[in-house]
Amino acid sequence: MIPGLKAIFDADPIKTGAGFAIKEPTLGGVISAFLNLALMVGGFLMLFWFAWGVFQYIFAGGSKEGLSYARKRIIWSIVGFVILILAFAISQFLKEDLAKPKDIPITTVTTP
Repeated sequence: MIPGLKAIFDADPIKTGAGFAIKEPTLGGVISAFLNLALMVGGFLMLFWFAWGVFQYIFAGGSKEGLSYARKRIIWSIVGFVILILAFAISQFLKEDLAKPKDIPITTVTTP
């Protein structure tokens, strides 16, 4: 167990209302919880960036420069969304397929 994280491991997310809790007291559990938090923050920032671009587009007032900036902001927020989805898919693939323990047959060694 990683020192200093006992309170986080023992916390019940349902009782405390916390949305971020480390489920396994291992390095993999800490990394998994950090990735979940990073994806949540990235999703929020993507939505904020998209909404900001939409408001800029609405309030551009017909200005070609303002419309151009708003269009670029919207396009880059969509690109960020695609990157976020790809990062999530890759992390799930790595977690499910590559990080599973392998069943290695163990042979017993006897003394001659």
